[in-house]
Amino acid sequence: MRPIQNRSRCRLLGFVLLAVLTVPALAVEIDGRIDPAEWQGAQRVTDFKVVQPLTGAAPAHPVEGWILATPEGLAVAWRVSMPPDVPRSRQPVQRDFEAQVDRVNFNIDFDGDGRTAYNFCISSTNGIGDGVFSNENAFNDDWDGNWKHAVSEDDQGWTAEALIPWYIAPMRQGTDGRRRVKVNMDRVIGATGERAAWPAVTFERSRFVSDFIPIEVAEYSQSLLAVTPYVSGLYDNVDGRSDFDGGADLFWKPNGQFQLSATLNPDFGQVESDDLVVNFSATETFISDKRPFFTENQGIFEYTTPSDFSQLLYTRRGGGGGAGGPGARRRPPGGRRR
Repeated sequence: MRPIQNRSRCRLLGFVLLAVLTVPALAVEIDGRIDPAEWQGAQRVTDFKVVQPLTGAAPAHPVEGWILATPEGLAVAWRVSMPPDVPRSRQPVQRDFEAQVDRVNFNIDFDGDGRTAYNFCISSTNGIGDGVFSNENAFNDDWDGNWKHAVSEDDQGWTAEALIPWYIAPMRQGTDGRRRVKVNMDRVIGATGERAAWPAVTFERSRFVSDFIPIEVAEYSQSLLAVTPYVSGLYDNVDGRSDFDGGADLFWKPNGQFQLSATLNPDFGQVESDDLVVNFSATETFISDKRPFFTENQGIFEYTTPSDFSQLLYTRRGGGGGAGGPGARRRPPGGRRR
């Protein structure tokens, strides 16, 4: 009986060892603090060069970056060195900010073909911005993605982490379990405007996205099913009437190669109103769409030139002929021509 017991114990030990070896690697916790154990195996970037002004020199204050593919998404981190004698911006910012503050950027072309790149920006106060580059350097911040971010600060600088899910944008299938993407990351000091980037490319040049550096990462796939309902109510104090409305947006992404988007009774009042513009010229004022359903991956429809805002799809141009003319239909709020 003793040999049988020993054999059973060996089998049990083998099963335990196999279970330990097959446990997935520890996921990166997006908390603004770079844990060496979590970032083990990441590609480390130290060769940042100054691109604003475009000198190509090493930055006076070093910056480091990390890129790591995980099953939960593409993890990116920055360590920005800023000694106490360098002024820091403490200004809180709203999404898609344009303020001159301390910030970092990560740009990625998921297909690596130079056609479309996605931008993810984090300020030192944990404000974010995102958008899409098309036609090499045409930027549109109407696109908003759902991604994680965190920031921490100390006496010698600040740290930012981001996790970009694989379902955030359409992308081609990889080859042999690997995905070839092209990336660019940078750091901007708000007080001086200095930008240090890797690789040393700038969006001020005609070829920006094509000059990203290619890297290979492990191929992962994620699915997403998101239903966003809304309910709104309106009470008319003059007539004493109430009006209620409701609807929903649906996004289904079983993988990176397929996406289904649907909307039921879209809410035209869920975003901020347009700026008031008085235009007496013969050229209409372009007002970009702000509703999430119509801004998702809209960049592929943009074929702009330096002198206009040409698009194959312009959802704000609703209604029929001239205002009040034959066949005119009611336009959504903010959708009228100005």
